[in-house]
Amino acid sequence: MEKNVDPKTNSTATTDETKNFSPLVMSAGKVTELSAVASSPTHNIWEEIKNLDLNLYSLPNQKVHMHCKVIPLNEKELYLTSGVAGFLPALENAISSSYIVEKQDKYIIVKHAESKSESYVSEKPAIFIQGK
Repeated sequence: MEKNVDPKTNSTATTDETKNFSPLVMSAGKVTELSAVASSPTHNIWEEIKNLDLNLYSLPNQKVHMHCKVIPLNEKELYLTSGVAGFLPALENAISSSYIVEKQDKYIIVKHAESKSESYVSEKPAIFIQGK
């Protein structure tokens, strides 16, 4: 915030230099505008799960966002880290109906579950051989 003095009226007016500023996010060496990140599938997954209740240590009002940190590595899968030992099973229990939860190295990966009809579709066309 800067105060500018108008020479004609001799009054001060405050101006906000960041009014037209577009925030940037740096992820994996790429700089992206925040608006582009906000519309990504990763952001949508996080928005859907961050306030879900966890059955963790029999404590009330435990939410997903309290026990993990989002790591922006991929635009299609949500990468999380957590130092809480019981977080992974509690997360799987809370979101297993809509999402697939995997543990790889130090990351917990959350992605949309495929429907059964999509999982059996092959990318290659089927070839039928007629019997003699």
